[in-house]
Amino acid sequence: MNTPESPFLNACLIEHALDEQAHSIISLIKAAAKVSSFQLDTQLSHPELLHPATTAEVRGGIALVAHFDQRIIGFISAHKTIEGFNINHIYVSPSHQLRGLGALLLTSSISELLSQPNAQPLFHVWIETQLKTSIAFFEHLGFIKTGKQRHRIKKLPHLLNDERDASYIEISLSLSPQTLTAP
Repeated sequence: MNTPESPFLNACLIEHALDEQAHSIISLIKAAAKVSSFQLDTQLSHPELLHPATTAEVRGGIALVAHFDQRIIGFISAHKTIEGFNINHIYVSPSHQLRGLGALLLTSSISELLSQPNAQPLFHVWIETQLKTSIAFFEHLGFIKTGKQRHRIKKLPHLLNDERDASYIEISLSLSPQTLTAP
């Protein structure tokens, strides 16, 4: 898995997320998910985002942020599972998308996760089937659809008692440390 080189990416700083950055991370996610007009209740929908560093440490995972011009413009988190790792979140600021930052975040997190003792080089992500761009992003980076699907009614607490059906597809990647090219 290669990530592109560019002056923009070279100017980005990737580092471990801090719990104190939760507000900035949540703001980034709202902008990237284009739900900024909603009152996202993170305590109900994604409580782990209130303490990204602590959650990553407890789950044997990682939470990274990307900085550019002293602003957080990217975020990724993943945790350890019995089979390998699950990618929980990956978001890039809308004004910085399509410039290689998502690939850089993913590659950086995979490199670090694979350096853990007894790390299994298998990565999973569950994506809503309607998010075609997200699916294409992971496929472009070498992930493949496993054929596993799940369906559930998703309660959206930030939309005031709204419920909607959500279908998810699993996409996975099996890597050896030799096949990973760090940025």
